[in-house]
Amino acid sequence: MAVPRQSFTRQLFFKWVKQHLVLKRLYGKSENAVYNQLLIALITYCLLILIQAKVSHNGKLLDVYKCLRLYWERSFSEFVKALYKSPGRTSKGRRRCKVDDIFEQTVRQYIDGETEHLETVTYDLI
Repeated sequence: MAVPRQSFTRQLFFKWVKQHLVLKRLYGKSENAVYNQLLIALITYCLLILIQAKVSHNGKLLDVYKCLRLYWERSFSEFVKALYKSPGRTSKGRRRCKVDDIFEQTVRQYIDGETEHLETVTYDLI
């Protein structure tokens, strides 16, 4: 059974809407209210794309949106400066334990005869 082309196109449109516009909740129940909310979300998305193109920002659209929310009542130049500001903190993420370095250090201590500290360790099983 062949799926009508119009139905397929509609499904792709709503998939795109769910992924990009993030409409978590429809506030009206009538057909007109749903269309209005979709149109407002589309206009907002297009305006964000235009702002991103105007300032030549290559980052995420979400960054433009967050910065715009913070700098809504300030000048456009302050908004652009904030958008391109480098982050104050840098995170290296979760760091891996350097097992190879620890093993080499332990082997070196064993070869050099520096193992007295290992014999003083007592284990209390209780």
